[in-house]
Amino acid sequence: MKLSFKYRFILSFVTIEAIFISLIVSFNFSTLDYLSKSLIKDKIEASSRLFTELVKTPLVVYDLATLDNAVESFAEIKDIVAVKIFDGQGRLISHLHDDIPTYKHIFRNNISNIEIDDRTFRLDNLPIKINEKNIGTAKIIFEVTDSIEAIENNRNLTFFLVFIEILLSMIIAYVVGHRLTRSLNILTASAEKIAQDDQIIIPNVGRKGDEIYILSNTLHIMQQRIAERNGNLKELLNKVQDSSALLQKERDFHMALLDHAGSIIIVMNTKGEIVLSNKAVQDLTGYTQKEIEGKVAWEMFIPQDIRPKVKEVFNNLVAGDFPNSHENVWIVKDGAHVPFAWSNSCLTDENGDIEYIIAVGIDMTERNKREQTIKALLNSPVVSIILITINETIVEINEIAAKRLKNTVESLKGKKLFDYTSDKSSLIRGEYINKLIVTKKPVMYEEKLEENTFKNHLYPIFDNDGNLEQISIFSHDVTIVKKAQKELDKYIKLVDENVLISHTDVKGITTSVSKAFCKITGYSAKELIGKEYNIIRHPDMPASIYENMWSTIQQGKVWRGEIKNKSKDGMAYWVETNIYPDFDEEGDIIGYNAIRQDITNKKLIEELSITDPLTKLYNRRYFDDIFDKEIKRVKRDKKIFCLLFLDVDSFKMYNDTYGHQMGDDVLISIGRVLKEDMRRSGDYAFRIGGEEFGAIYSVEDEKSVYDIAEKIRGSIESENIEHKANTAAPHVTVSIGVVFIDFGKNKNTVSDKTAFYKHVDELLYRAKAKGKNNVVIEEMI
Repeated sequence: MKLSFKYRFILSFVTIEAIFISLIVSFNFSTLDYLSKSLIKDKIEASSRLFTELVKTPLVVYDLATLDNAVESFAEIKDIVAVKIFDGQGRLISHLHDDIPTYKHIFRNNISNIEIDDRTFRLDNLPIKINEKNIGTAKIIFEVTDSIEAIENNRNLTFFLVFIEILLSMIIAYVVGHRLTRSLNILTASAEKIAQDDQIIIPNVGRKGDEIYILSNTLHIMQQRIAERNGNLKELLNKVQDSSALLQKERDFHMALLDHAGSIIIVMNTKGEIVLSNKAVQDLTGYTQKEIEGKVAWEMFIPQDIRPKVKEVFNNLVAGDFPNSHENVWIVKDGAHVPFAWSNSCLTDENGDIEYIIAVGIDMTERNKREQTIKALLNSPVVSIILITINETIVEINEIAAKRLKNTVESLKGKKLFDYTSDKSSLIRGEYINKLIVTKKPVMYEEKLEENTFKNHLYPIFDNDGNLEQISIFSHDVTIVKKAQKELDKYIKLVDENVLISHTDVKGITTSVSKAFCKITGYSAKELIGKEYNIIRHPDMPASIYENMWSTIQQGKVWRGEIKNKSKDGMAYWVETNIYPDFDEEGDIIGYNAIRQDITNKKLIEELSITDPLTKLYNRRYFDDIFDKEIKRVKRDKKIFCLLFLDVDSFKMYNDTYGHQMGDDVLISIGRVLKEDMRRSGDYAFRIGGEEFGAIYSVEDEKSVYDIAEKIRGSIESENIEHKANTAAPHVTVSIGVVFIDFGKNKNTVSDKTAFYKHVDELLYRAKAKGKNNVVIEEMI
């Protein structure tokens, strides 16, 4: 069947249109795909180049802290998800996020491009070089999922628009096919220019509303859509530029970090003039950046005698003699001479000519001091010292070490240490040297040679780049020390098992105890440590004892005294205690050490000698002993001293009526009452003899003198012990006499013991004469 011109034209037009649009789309797709991939690649390369610049300096000076900070800051850039940095020897020295399983898989298998769970990653293996010398390697994982998704979305949108355009073209061609002759040529020419991405004004052909007119408008729409796509590409380019600006900002930030590096960094032009310096230069030299910039380095800092050598080194650098490192001395602002070790690099212009010299200097003062110390140690008459390289070549050795190796100092230098020691000794030393190489930390081990024991210390010595350069071996004979330690351990064990020792902190919390202390208290060390002393405090001990103890030791003095304690099972025991403050290096008290001696048996004997066997009160002997001491104490404290005598009313008649056994029970009850009422610090109760009792106490005011005496009288009466023969009451009562001296008024008041006894005895009889069951009190003038 032969088609009409109209349909052949439509078919031809649609075919050509489809081919034409496909070429445009293909061209745009290719261009967009190429540009997008190039942008992703450029972004990755730009990030990688910036990262290389950031890590060069900390990698050269082996400043791992600054390197870690650089890696963390760099990883904040969008699309960067994980980083690993290796030094020139392939050792991992910095990393970030490499422990995440996905990233760990990519690093381990070195996969350059991979899709995992709808996410796309690129791995960039980046060599880090200075002057073509490889100083390390960086591995960076970028996630480009968002960029690829954006490209795919853009492609799908374009496909959709092309489909609409072809469909629209078929409809228009069908309607206006018969009017396409002249207008088609015009529109075809316009379409060709549009395909060339030219912005043109499409002429209005045909009549308004007819097919040619619609086709003209369609070309207008196509031109607008292409312009929109071009606008999208421009927007994408702007985003890339914004990312570059962000990278530049990050670079400025890391430059600020370098400005605070510990090493000094100066940048010089080819004349030796300083054009840039970091803050460390100001800190180490005392000069400000303004004072330094523009000055010739050797004229400002280098001593006269070594300037020619420094200028020669600089000229070699300008001539391209890299890598180059050397040491010299700077004269800083205060006139001091400071040694520096230098590592140099350069910046070139677009022609490859050297434009600037970058010098990184490390203060070698401490290293030189260390070397001087080692030289001084080599003269040690008791310590064997050997300085070796990693492969055990002897660099330095002192006399005592040479004698142990049965050779001379000069003959051993340059020789291998393992050639002069036994196979067993060499094997052991080799294991510890390998451990030192891996950890870069000192190691120590003991070695038994013949009858003696030696303690060997191995210390690493690093070069300016932080690489392990040498190992110093310090060895000394510890045979005597070992024997002494064994004896000391034996002595400590004896002390621990036989001496009552405890240690507390400044708050009185127990921190350590001896086994002997645990044994006497009945508590385990676990039960005592972390607890206050109150856990073993006996209630019979007055608070004043502990107040005096704390006041003494907190002043840094030693406190000595006898203390009654309570064991875990409730049994009482006595210890003679010495408490010593424990001081730190600044002289501040950091705790207290207490050494005690068990005096329980001694105290029992003493108590028997001063205790009334019936009432368990103090006896007349102790009363006489304590009287003068208490007078002096109360006089010193400016208080009122009180002496109390009491006598059981009609006690002879009680014995006659109820019997002597019942009489003893009355005396025991009175003793118990006195113990209960005389519990304050400085209170003492006694049985003077027969039915007569005494008490010594001190108070602040005269009213308390009477209150305490009346309390004792009332407490005894309250016992309500039957006594029908008592004329004062049908129960047991007592008469009391009290004499007191107020030392707050007059310290010179006579305090003769005999006069006291006589006076208080008179008051007791006056109380009985008043009808018994009375208290009579007078001040002694």
